[in-house]
Amino acid sequence: MLKRHFEIKTANSDMIQHIPNMLTLLNLFSGSVGVYACATANWKLVPICIIISLTADFFDGLSARILKVKSALGAQIDSLADMVSFGLLPGMMFVQLIGMSSMRGGGSYEVSFISYLGFIFTLFAALRLAKFNIDTRQSDSFLGLATPAATIFVLGLYLFYFAQNFDVLPSIISRLIFQTLTLFVIIGVLSFLMISEIPMFALKKNIFKWKGNEVVILFLIASIVILFSMEELGLSVVIILYIIFSVIDNMIQKAKLLKN
Repeated sequence: MLKRHFEIKTANSDMIQHIPNMLTLLNLFSGSVGVYACATANWKLVPICIIISLTADFFDGLSARILKVKSALGAQIDSLADMVSFGLLPGMMFVQLIGMSSMRGGGSYEVSFISYLGFIFTLFAALRLAKFNIDTRQSDSFLGLATPAATIFVLGLYLFYFAQNFDVLPSIISRLIFQTLTLFVIIGVLSFLMISEIPMFALKKNIFKWKGNEVVILFLIASIVILFSMEELGLSVVIILYIIFSVIDNMIQKAKLLKN
């Protein structure tokens, strides 16, 4: 009886150890479905897949820390999953947006060589993830824009195009965004930000404590207002705001160090 109890306990322990990896594989599965959905112009499924991937990506690391089961294997799987969900999938979205940049409505698009250049985002996402894996300075914060944040930005543009919500911003601004040249500029800026050395704060701080977390709390409040007021495009604006607030936070931290 005691032996059977020990075997059950051991089996449960082994199962618990695999929870983070199971969440990571859920991230990979959802990202893969998202890539197929994007390729088949099933745009309503894409945001659902990204939300699942973002949630799984957040909780796989959190569960690994809580359960104290961090492993080198888990870290490798996590990067591979992120490469699909936050590298290949947003690259696919850019390919589709570029293909549709010369036409309006209908959701149809033509893939050409120019469209394939949307995968430039994917290349720099790979560089970003590889750099993150070997950089020991990014345990509590980030250097450069994290791939999930960049993906959220792309998702905002993607949803805004299909929603055709011209009540949020004047249609002339919408037409400006979805020009081929503008999209390439956006890809270039995001690619630079992902591999840059610009400090970006991580949302791991205690938001219920004002002192020392003022910038993060103000960012969260502003983000909620923007998401409710700007809807789809608000996702992209929130990431722009995140970058601005990160720069401000970095300047404040440097000022504090100089005083000390």
